[in-house]
Amino acid sequence: MSARAHHDRALELALGSQDAPVVAAVLVGFADLAVRLGRPAAAARLLGAASGVRGGPDRANLDHPRVEAAARAALGEAGFAEAYAGGLGYRLETAGEVVRVTLDA
Repeated sequence: MSARAHHDRALELALGSQDAPVVAAVLVGFADLAVRLGRPAAAARLLGAASGVRGGPDRANLDHPRVEAAARAALGEAGFAEAYAGGLGYRLETAGEVVRVTLDA
């Protein structure tokens, strides 16, 4: 099973839980995958979506700072801010959509 398939399954389970912090953590995992696939703008957008779903930044997620740093380094401050802002409008109800429009585009 591919990394994407594992992440898709994690998102399915997280969405079923209706637990915003859990869904947000899965979105950070997708952001990590995006960075590893050379898609830093997608990673930044997914990080923004994670914050939108959770209702604010998650200071407890240890992967978030590493993924954010990698995306910032690749995009620069302005590019990161723009992509991150593009994800902030997502909420728990639309979390599955952000993955589709961001990674499947």
